[in-house]
Amino acid sequence: MIGQQWETATGRVKRFIVALDCGHLAVYIAPPPERDDIMFCQACDVYQAVLGFVQVRKNGQSKTVNLGPAVAASFFGWTGRPNLGLILWHATSGQVPCQASFLFDWGQRSHHRLWCVQWFVPLTVTPDLSCPHCGCSGRIHSGRWFPG
Repeated sequence: MIGQQWETATGRVKRFIVALDCGHLAVYIAPPPERDDIMFCQACDVYQAVLGFVQVRKNGQSKTVNLGPAVAASFFGWTGRPNLGLILWHATSGQVPCQASFLFDWGQRSHHRLWCVQWFVPLTVTPDLSCPHCGCSGRIHSGRWFPG
C-alpha cells in the first residue's frame, strides 16, 4: 500500500512517507509527490529529490524486513515499481537511530550508485552497504545483516 488515509475534523487526509535522495525520510501530505519532485530535508537543511514512497501497511507502519539486532530494511518505490530501493534502519555506534536509502539497479540510467538484488526472499543485496550519515557498513545476505 502506498500512502495512509486518516480522518480529521476537516475530512480525509492522505499522508505519504517518502525516501529522499539524501537517505532521510519525509512525510508528504496529499496530493502525492511526483517522480521529479523535491522536498526540503530538515536533517540536511537543503532540498532533496524524492526517490519514492516507503511502502506501508494498512495500520500505517512501514513494511520492514528484520535483518538482525537493531537492523531492518523497508522498501520504497512508485506505483508499478514498488521495489526501487530500500531504507536501511540501523543504530549508530552510540545507539542513536539512523537510516539511509539505497537504489536498486533496474537498468535505469542514474547518477546514483546502484545496488543489485540477488534475491528478495531471503533478501540478499550486493555490493556491501555503507551509511553516508554515520559510516555504519555491512552486507545483507540471506536475510541477515553482517557488519563490515
